[in-house]
Amino acid sequence: MKKKILIPIILIIIIALIIGSVIYTKTRKEAKEDYKAYNIYIMEDTLPTLFANMDMVHQKDVPSYVWYQRKDTLDNDYLKTMFSSLVLSGHIGDGNAQNFKTTIKPEIQNFVNNALQEDSKAHFNIYVTAEYYWMEILAIEELGIPEEQINVTMYSCGTVDYVFNQEITKADKYETFLREKERFDRMLEEVRSGKYKDSEDVSYFNNEKGSAKDSNYILLNSLRKNVVYYLQFPELITFEDPQVKECMDKSNMRKIVVKEKFNSLTDDEKADFFKCVKLDKKEFDEKYFNSEKGKYLIITGTRPFYGKYSRNDFKNLIEQVYNKYKDEYKILFKPHPKAVPTEEQTAMLAEFNIDVLPAQLPMEAITFVYDNIKLGGVASSLYMSVEKGDTLFFFESNKDNLVEPLNVLYDDLFDGSELMSPQN
Repeated sequence: MKKKILIPIILIIIIALIIGSVIYTKTRKEAKEDYKAYNIYIMEDTLPTLFANMDMVHQKDVPSYVWYQRKDTLDNDYLKTMFSSLVLSGHIGDGNAQNFKTTIKPEIQNFVNNALQEDSKAHFNIYVTAEYYWMEILAIEELGIPEEQINVTMYSCGTVDYVFNQEITKADKYETFLREKERFDRMLEEVRSGKYKDSEDVSYFNNEKGSAKDSNYILLNSLRKNVVYYLQFPELITFEDPQVKECMDKSNMRKIVVKEKFNSLTDDEKADFFKCVKLDKKEFDEKYFNSEKGKYLIITGTRPFYGKYSRNDFKNLIEQVYNKYKDEYKILFKPHPKAVPTEEQTAMLAEFNIDVLPAQLPMEAITFVYDNIKLGGVASSLYMSVEKGDTLFFFESNKDNLVEPLNVLYDDLFDGSELMSPQN
């Protein structure tokens, strides 16, 4: 008899638990969706802009504010049609660290204040180039928004992050670390309280050396629980003091692999990405990638056009490349975005049957589309995104002279790459 009574009771309990679980799950889901999300993109340099663009095409339904420094890197007209709601900065290409207070900052704060008027619980996802971490602090934190409503993603520019002169990475610097951490936290609270709101000088958030590039704060910023710092090689940033290392092991520095991030996009998102960077594959196939050889070598340039070389020495380097690789590859030249070749420079390349790719097109985007290419030329952050074995040469006489961290990574990533120098 007891057994017969127990069975219905157990069934009732099970049903109650199931219903309770459904209600709890639904309540949690509704709680998660009880706010509107907004994205803010503040991008210097090409690589972080491309990372951000991948985020843009993946989140094009999220209302967004976009500013980037490398003018013409993206197709602004297409951005306007792609986003369901977009505020495009009026200072793309001309805003910078010097005029930040009067250009970019008011736009961002206006965007945020309008969002908060619509939804006081609004959440903001900020994407910023790591070197300019302070732009987020001075534009967003100054408004006193609760920390739980802000998420920050810092993207490495590719090389500069590894050559900062951060004191806390050195030996016997634990006291310095504690002092700098205390100062950073204090100044962050002062910014949130509005202490620097009317200041014309933004250097107060750098360290005593007065340069963001020397600042320990880029690293200390990654200790904030709502900040993630993405680098291709975070393992290259080491801390000689064991106590500092123990603290920084708790930071949110994360590894990012460019092609993995790109390949995580859907086909439609990739199509949007290519339209944003103005890469029409059909047009490129017809104009540039049309050789019967089926293999391509792209020489990457720098600024100024000849770099550290004279015109004759640079031409000699081009001639060496042509003579060595002309039979196997069709050779192309990709100028630096801020060093568009003149007619005379274009004619010089034409002497070697070398076509010039559009300067503003990010070289990284080409590597996403074409698998049958090799690269070589002036060392830059671009090569941090190149597959191992795809770099044939550098215009440099000694690997130690390569820009950091390429010199450090040479034996691991570029072993076998030729070091070329002018031949008289």
